[in-house]
Amino acid sequence: MPHDTPQRPACASGSSLGRAKLIHVSCDSIEHPREPTGPERLGILSPMLCRLFAFALLFAVAGCADDRVVVRLCNDGFLDADQVCFDGTPRTYAIGIDPVALRSADFDGDGLGDVLIAGLSADGVAAELRLSEGSALGEIADAGVHGCSAHPTSGDIDGDLHIDLLLATCAPELLLFHGSPDGHFTGPETVAIPTTPRIAALIDLDDDDDDDLVVLGADDALHVLLADAPGLYTPGPTTLMTGESAKNFALIDVDGDRIADLTIESADGLRHARGLGDGSFGQIRLIDGPPIPLGLLAADIDGDNNIDLLTRDGDDGDLVLLAGDGNGGFVEHNRIDLEGRSSGPILSADLDADGDREVIFGDPEEPTILIWRRRDDGFAPPIEVELVAPASQLAISDLNGDGALDLVAATFRERSFTVLLANP
Repeated sequence: MPHDTPQRPACASGSSLGRAKLIHVSCDSIEHPREPTGPERLGILSPMLCRLFAFALLFAVAGCADDRVVVRLCNDGFLDADQVCFDGTPRTYAIGIDPVALRSADFDGDGLGDVLIAGLSADGVAAELRLSEGSALGEIADAGVHGCSAHPTSGDIDGDLHIDLLLATCAPELLLFHGSPDGHFTGPETVAIPTTPRIAALIDLDDDDDDDLVVLGADDALHVLLADAPGLYTPGPTTLMTGESAKNFALIDVDGDRIADLTIESADGLRHARGLGDGSFGQIRLIDGPPIPLGLLAADIDGDNNIDLLTRDGDDGDLVLLAGDGNGGFVEHNRIDLEGRSSGPILSADLDADGDREVIFGDPEEPTILIWRRRDDGFAPPIEVELVAPASQLAISDLNGDGALDLVAATFRERSFTVLLANP
């Protein structure tokens, strides 16, 4: 079961620290098998009455201005700020191929998140799709894709409002599989590129509302194919990264000019270059951060409308938040001590609808997900969510359409993935 330990903030009236009280109120309407007593009576109140009771309780126990009270109203159907609830029973699904990549998105356009697993079958690269049925995922279906790499790039490439997939071949080309209303994929079409691809991404680099194709190639160069129309590309600029030892990259507007900028994860640091609006980038410069970064995530994590960077320090293992200044600069702002845990999957999403993105870490050795929530001076102590098995990869999606983001954790060595539905 998740547990939540709020930090003790400074009191408004002085420098002393007030005690933070945690009140976990369940507004589940399940009938009790016996006459409830005390707090159990909350379990049979209507959601609205339960909420009113909880807020009355908040004011009753607040005491003085020094005290901070956190009320977690799970199971009441309302998504409240500061509420992260994953108290339900995890549901585990089998994987029929050797899994390599986890993806979760609304592949059939019904407003519910679905789960795609790409990997290797006896015939080569393949993918399995489970479409959401609301309360659960459906049976395994063959997604109908193939290629040389089992790391698909997804997006609405052809402009028909269905999610498409790009898979690399073992040649200088990509295979474009078109999405359809039933969630399956047709094609493929071949997209010629200048080099054998390592990583591909879709993003609008020239502000024409069409996603361009960006490929980090085996030649250590970043190749841009500009979209003339959805899914129709012409060769664009190439950014040479010889000597940068690029392992990964992120493309996102960090300076507010509506043009995506480039951040590179390399073996000896993070690097950044400003997007110029035509698919090219300015001078690549080193960011003052961990000398050996492990992983790269770019998002507005602290809710100030500036893009931040999150990476792991390869020397001491800490998660490091580099806060963006809105002009392309970054400075180390916070660290999260992972206490010697091995490298695991990291995500960021606003799970509690408070405008700040939580940091989500999957422990690769223990069946646990850790979730850190932002506070003005850093991060609150983590919420721990128990899994059935350690997580190889994580995904976030609203699988049941209730407006709350759910967690998907894949355990590749056991050929399974687990779904944790949020219960706001």
